[in-house]
Amino acid sequence: MRNLVAVVALLVVLAACSDTDSVVTVDSTSTTIETTTTQPSSTTSAATSSTDGADSTTTLVDPTDTVPLDGGAVAVYFTTGDGADCSTVEEWARPELAEMTALEAALTHLVAGPTPDEIAEGAGSNFSAATADSLVRVTHDESGYVVVDLTDHGGWVSLSSASCSSAALLAQLNATVFQFGDVDRVRYELDGSCERMFNVLQSECTEFDRSGSISLALAERADGRGCAPGEGPLGDGRWFGFVADGSSDQAINFDLACWFTGAAAVQASAEDGEESPPPNDYYVRNSVSTIRVMNPGPGATALWYPSGDPTEFNETDIATWLEWRSTQEFQLGVWIDTADGQIIRIVEQWVP
Repeated sequence: MRNLVAVVALLVVLAACSDTDSVVTVDSTSTTIETTTTQPSSTTSAATSSTDGADSTTTLVDPTDTVPLDGGAVAVYFTTGDGADCSTVEEWARPELAEMTALEAALTHLVAGPTPDEIAEGAGSNFSAATADSLVRVTHDESGYVVVDLTDHGGWVSLSSASCSSAALLAQLNATVFQFGDVDRVRYELDGSCERMFNVLQSECTEFDRSGSISLALAERADGRGCAPGEGPLGDGRWFGFVADGSSDQAINFDLACWFTGAAAVQASAEDGEESPPPNDYYVRNSVSTIRVMNPGPGATALWYPSGDPTEFNETDIATWLEWRSTQEFQLGVWIDTADGQIIRIVEQWVP
């Protein structure tokens, strides 16, 4: 997705402005919204090119430009106010982006932070131009469940650990995501892990719906999308487990498991009658008997540790990794990233 932003070009500026912007107060554990009217923000619209034989348009714009909140635009939300309520955010208009869904475009704009004009008008965020490459992937299934996977480009993570910063970050994310009526529930991840995301925010893995935060069952707090899909096929996302015998670069035999860290690892290991707290602060539960055959897509890669040192790794095609792996007595667990029903990347999980 981050590569999509690179195609943005050919900006044609047209004068335009919105009638109003909205001030939105979003509790850090809720998505309840109260709206009041403020002065309009600085706005700029962008030219669009019509697609052949269709009424839709494709917009080629700079992702930091703003446009009126009308057709072809999405909203982003940044922190405003005097600091008395860290979860107060304001709505800003941005253009849709070529080859992205509206949700992807809104989040791409959000992680690029406020523009200089918006900052001058009071917008604040730990996201900035330096963090613009922080959105890894957005998945959105038919039930309205969204997973937003982020990475720490530009250092926004270290700025978000204090309570006020955490509340502001979640308010910006929740308001931006829940502007779309087909989103009912959202999970935020850092490098594919909800636990890592909320460790930064000094809490346990939490999801949100339109009424507020959701207290997750233990299995749902495990990394790997909750690792509880029953015996059916896995959806798109990131899954933890083990590579079973008989795997090839055309078909990976995957044994799904649950990876717990922190307080969730303590609880899960105690429930299973194992040493608790577990050694090295992680615990693996492997209770699903089904071995799933998963097919790597074109260009799929594997990241692996040839020496056992976590600071030294290779990333190669899957065939090269499997050949090396066949020579190893100890087999690490893996994270498998899937999209459109195919494996796009495998990452070994180093353990001490």
